[in-house]
Amino acid sequence: MSRQIIIEMRDVWFSYREREVLKGVNLRLYEGENLVILGGSGSGKSTILRLLLGLEKCSRGRIYIFGKDVTDLNEDGWFEVRRKIGMVFQEGALFDYMSVRENVGFRLYEEGYKEENIDRIVREKLRIVGLESVIDAMPGDLSGGMKRRVAIARALVGEPGVIFYDEPTTGLDPITARTIVRHINMLKEQYRVASIIVTHELEYAFSLADRLMMLKDGKFIFEGSVEDFKRSRDPYIVKFLGREEMV
Repeated sequence: MSRQIIIEMRDVWFSYREREVLKGVNLRLYEGENLVILGGSGSGKSTILRLLLGLEKCSRGRIYIFGKDVTDLNEDGWFEVRRKIGMVFQEGALFDYMSVRENVGFRLYEEGYKEENIDRIVREKLRIVGLESVIDAMPGDLSGGMKRRVAIARALVGEPGVIFYDEPTTGLDPITARTIVRHINMLKEQYRVASIIVTHELEYAFSLADRLMMLKDGKFIFEGSVEDFKRSRDPYIVKFLGREEMV
């Protein structure tokens, strides 16, 4: 049985101030899959996420999300698409002046949900990441790992079909990072949520990936399994594998 394609990028190019950041990128994400995009700083990893959120517009090529061509959508069109997407930014990106309840329920407040429904949904999402007990806390009271888990709970509001993670384990100690990895994998296994995870940290990439893609200078130089990646003889990948992280 063929798997449903959630996201597709076809021959996508993107330039920023005369510099070509992406050069003919092709990518597919399938239902219920964790796709990990590896690459050093400046390789174009985060740019892919910005294009898939409609925060940037590609120079050439086409982008499809849930079967819809989003390449030329206006902001109103993107609003509807983004309702089906969750996003976990680097460091969690919580609003410091809002409680955990308000952060997780932000989209629901904006859309005019009743207070009792917001409370029920927020508690449900926090329960998934094991943090219902901190619903009334402020972000400043939380550890880095707890902030990241609250960000995951926020991303789950709206029952997204896909979640994007931008460096979800960066800056965390190994035990906390592994907790984040377990939560991302749990969402795939229990809720069939597809994910694109952008990272440069090999240990966690290998623990997360159903499929790996490697970016170098705006082009994908590898696509395949973790095992195939480890066996690659590409000089760049060999060098990447030999270092804890690449900056």
